Amino acid sequence: MPTFAEFSASQESAYNNFRRLGKVAQTKGIMRDEALDGKMCGFFVNLVHDRRVALAASEFSMRLSRITGADPYGTADIHTTIASKRVPSKPRIVSYSSDFRETLEAIVAAVHAAINNLRIERGSIEIDYDCYLYSQVAAIAAGKPNEQFIRFFEEIIRIAVEHGVDLNPPWGGAITLGRFTREISASRLGDFFRLLQTYPPLGRSVPVAVRVQYNNYPGNWNGHEIDNYAYVKFNNRNFFE
Repeated sequence: MPTFAEFSASQESAYNNFRRLGKVAQTKGIMRDEALDGKMCGFFVNLVHDRRVALAASEFSMRLSRITGADPYGTADIHTTIASKRVPSKPRIVSYSSDFRETLEAIVAAVHAAINNLRIERGSIEIDYDCYLYSQVAAIAAGKPNEQFIRFFEEIIRIAVEHGVDLNPPWGGAITLGRFTREISASRLGDFFRLLQTYPPLGRSVPVAVRVQYNNYPGNWNGHEIDNYAYVKFNNRNFFE
């Protein structure tokens, strides 16, 4: 697993790639994200953000949707993925099989154990969202997490392996705010660029819970389903106190 410095350097490289692709979008416009076409199925371990950040991020997403037609993220959809296991899209009935349940329960158990082992509580993990970035296919809030963020996902992944589940680590601490669903030329993106320049940064987030979920996208974004999920709260407090 990477050190904090290695993770931060890799994350910054990914953000720089967004900046490079953003310059391409400024001249060539945006286009549909192929990730919407049935390629995002699997198990996801997501940090749930505090109410202030979730509301602000969702408002940005809704404005983005009105301008570009991007898929909007509601307050409950705002998250940062810290581990995942991608699987092929399957009929919904499969998600209720014993293998599915065992995988979901193993991941939830790993999250509980990691919280206990590291004594994670509300305030342990912090992520600073200081700017917005975009490519030709998506817009994000760029986040810079603290070291406990990395220790947490490393511990979840380590314990999940002991339960027979291999999880992938995150590439960074970003929040996805919208994936573009159609082509729009650069000349028609003035309102989009103004939104990015004028909307206040989300600032510091103190995640309040972890949501373990299975997403099934059977072929298009509009048909996606969250078949099952489980919340694991920090400090056993209400999510948005």
